[in-house]
Parts: sequence; structure tokens; C-alpha cells
Amino acid sequence: MILKDEQAKEWLRLNSRHFSAGELACKCGCGALVIDVNLITKLERVRNELGRPLTVTSCTRCAAHNVAEGGKTGSEHLTGQAVDIAVANSTERFELIESARPLTPRKWDMDAVAS
Repeated sequence: MILKDEQAKEWLRLNSRHFSAGELACKCGCGALVIDVNLITKLERVRNELGRPLTVTSCTRCAAHNVAEGGKTGSEHLTGQAVDIAVANSTERFELIESARPLTPRKWDMDAVAS
């Protein structure tokens, strides 16, 4: 289920212990917020399994910010179905991937994960 703006904020307030509207909204300052409830639920599970915070660097992007970031046309960031997470080192990256892999049937974009 995809939620936007006020509905997304309310869902996050009620259902997410670790992720806020502010950190998932577009980073350009426009305030756009689009989330995929399924994705955020999975992020919560990964965060709980790892037992440490996840630093979200990008989730929702408005169209202008997506272009400015070099995002692809039709990027899943535009629909709240993508999230970029910063990691400190390769061990954290491996642990993140291993925790998330069982939660999705999709093929991983290893170029994106590795950068």
C-alpha cells in the first residue's frame, strides 16, 4: 500500500518505532513524502534484527530532486518504494544485505548496494 503526505505521516506515527516522516521525506526541502507500507515494515524488521539504527540517506524524492540526484526516469524513489541506507563499512553492508535478502523476492541491484 502506497501512502502520501499526511496519510504517510500518520501511518508512520502509529506504526513505525524507528523511522520518522522527516527522515523519509524528500531531502530537497519540498516536504514530499510517499511511502510503501510494505517497505517500511520490512525496514523495521531489518532494523530490529540488526539491533542498531539504520541511517536513511534517501527514500522519497520529488521529480526535481530525483533529476538533481541523477536518478533514473521512473525511479522507485518517486513512489516511496526505494530506500538508500548508509553503512560505515563492508561488514555493516554485508550484515544489512543478509538481513534484508530473505524479505524480498526481487533481484538485488548489487551496483547500488555496493556503492
